[in-house]
Amino acid sequence: MNSRKIKRSELAMLLAPFVVCLIVALIAHSRKTARRQYRKEIIGQWRATSGSDPLCEFSKDGSASVTENGGNKRARTYQFIDDNHIRIDGPDLPRGIQFVYEVAIVDDELSMLLKGGNDQAFSAKKYKRLR
Repeated sequence: MNSRKIKRSELAMLLAPFVVCLIVALIAHSRKTARRQYRKEIIGQWRATSGSDPLCEFSKDGSASVTENGGNKRARTYQFIDDNHIRIDGPDLPRGIQFVYEVAIVDDELSMLLKGGNDQAFSAKKYKRLR
């Protein structure tokens, strides 16, 4: 019986590094999947629940539009600059000023936090996905 316990402990010692590597690989894969999801999940129409722009639409090709209060529709482009930050540009926006938002999507809710210098937060916008 003593030799059986030794074999089990040896087996456990052999499997421990494998299990740790597997866990690390699964965590890395889930983070990579989460990164891609924002890029895919942002596509579509969003109605504001707070903020000044009542309707935003993001397309696969990087184009976007913002419909303001009163129905004025403005063309925009967007680009993810990392996993959860997008830069939004438009012909009517001031030159030299970048509009960078921290993005979070949970279920059908989009949160966009306008970031300033030194990573300060200026304004938050929340949207609900239109179906």
